[in-house]
Amino acid sequence: MKPMTLDEIRQRDLNRVCHHEAGHLVALTRLGGLGSITISEVENCDDLMLYGGRCQILMPPAAERGEVLVGLAGVIAEDLMYDIGVEAQEILEHIEESMSDSDARIASGYTPEDVERVLDLLRENWADVQLHANNQVSKWEVLR
Repeated sequence: MKPMTLDEIRQRDLNRVCHHEAGHLVALTRLGGLGSITISEVENCDDLMLYGGRCQILMPPAAERGEVLVGLAGVIAEDLMYDIGVEAQEILEHIEESMSDSDARIASGYTPEDVERVLDLLRENWADVQLHANNQVSKWEVLR
């Protein structure tokens, strides 16, 4: 297997970050909240993370445990991007090391049932996740 070029690495990271933030946004809106996402280049490229993102919560989710569920949605959307058939147990095996510090704070106290609930919610709304992610990717392609 040939090594990835810098452009391929950039595209892969952009796609990952856009799906991550789109997962947060779709979960937020489906749970009764309102928000927006932004993607930006990361100044210090540790571990080849070239992009970062943020889901700005304008109105918190109305659903019970909504904030926890929104906090989980980013990393679960990434897993779904790579494998739409991923199981909750597979996610639970690595979620602790996969979540950012900010997502881990928001999702603090999550349960296996919360992971299953977010997985189901994102699968049911996967077309919306892809739409938001692809819109963000397109914005960056125009800027290049």
